[in-house]
Amino acid sequence: MSDGLEDLEETPKEMASNFKCAMFNSSQDVFKRVRHIAAVEISFKPSVRKYVRSILMGNLVMSTSPTRYAIEAVDSLHYYVGVK
Repeated sequence: MSDGLEDLEETPKEMASNFKCAMFNSSQDVFKRVRHIAAVEISFKPSVRKYVRSILMGNLVMSTSPTRYAIEAVDSLHYYVGVK
């Protein structure tokens, strides 16, 4: 029974060299673009997005520090007084 996967003779670097052009000067450039495309495709899956979101929300820490303008402009009646 075949699972559709082939055992190719070419190495990944040799395969990437087939896609070199003006935009992709080296095999490493091709690898970077392929990784980016794969990450974008995977990120569209709702289950992956839910999993990553749960990890981020569980570990996310946000801190702020006011700018000089905020120190002067944000008073006790300002909308963002709680952030200051």
